[in-house]
Amino acid sequence: MNISKYLIKKFKDKKCDLLGYGRSNKPLAEILLSAGAHVTFRDRNESLLSDASALEFMQKGIDCKVGDGYLDSIDGDFIFRTPGIRHDLPEIVSAVKNGAVLTSEMELFFEVCPAKLIGITGSDGKTTTTTLTHLFLQKEGENQGFKAYVGGNIGAPLLPYVSEMTEKDFAVVELSSFQLQTMCSYAFRAAITNITPNHLNWHTDMQEYTLAKYNVFGDSTELLVLNGKNELSRAAAERFSGRVIFFSAHCTQKGAEFAELTCGREKSAAIFLRGDDVIYSDGESEVVVLHASEIRIPGIHNVENYMTAAALTWGYVPIEVIGEVAREFAGVPHRLEFVRELDGVKYYNSSIDSSPSRSVAALSTFECR
Repeated sequence: MNISKYLIKKFKDKKCDLLGYGRSNKPLAEILLSAGAHVTFRDRNESLLSDASALEFMQKGIDCKVGDGYLDSIDGDFIFRTPGIRHDLPEIVSAVKNGAVLTSEMELFFEVCPAKLIGITGSDGKTTTTTLTHLFLQKEGENQGFKAYVGGNIGAPLLPYVSEMTEKDFAVVELSSFQLQTMCSYAFRAAITNITPNHLNWHTDMQEYTLAKYNVFGDSTELLVLNGKNELSRAAAERFSGRVIFFSAHCTQKGAEFAELTCGREKSAAIFLRGDDVIYSDGESEVVVLHASEIRIPGIHNVENYMTAAALTWGYVPIEVIGEVAREFAGVPHRLEFVRELDGVKYYNSSIDSSPSRSVAALSTFECR
């Protein structure tokens, strides 16, 4: 696909409303302008009209509608929703009924990305898992001649880099429930680390939150990686007919972990912890992926993050690379990040642990007071 020609064909002379003047919509605006679209930013923040970067966009011909009525009279051909704006607001629903296409920067990226897309979502662990998956592929790419990109809910938007990606490359994307809410394109490989109550001040209920997470996979997904001991993550397998790898560091039947995790499901594999060994099994043979004691970052939840990343890259990354990363990787900032020791007390920055399940996982790594 010639991406530039595709974008011009799709958006030339089309009216595009970008809801929210945020990190992902700014580069999107540049791309749409280059494709010949008529672009309007819509944002509640009235100070946008004095923002230097917004003024530059206006000089290029982009309109800005701000204030309490920023969603009034949406009449574009395409509506690009920023993740924090719900899809079912009356103004958006009315515009869609009148023929507008509701989409997002992330959905457009999925549509045009030539690289193999690996999508990772979940209530906890998705940032570390995304980082590890990218590190595995990045290291192996240095040997095999492909590139690995990382973005989505972490890092920079990936859409501006899509023209340099090839079919042999990988794009590792962390995806929030907000981004997945209206997703209609699916990852090549996908993982749901777990699903626990979260963001229920934004989602209408737990069912809506869960179904948003399930949008990470679909008919075009080759492999789905699921938490075998988390009920809502595991239940996603009932909606998927392809190959599934279940993971858990909490199996009870030592020696029969494969059967415990897969429960006889066809086209399944399992990755689990037996003693200090992280083991991958296809039901016929077992491979020791790495030793849990090799993992530099603490906590059984991080052992599961390694399991998820290993499962997502299985067949593309050798176990030697996984072990190398385990011994080197010191962790993601704000996640059990050691700050200093003073008067016999160790201080950690774990400010990302903003939900009960995250806090429990972080505190469980310490044996001391």
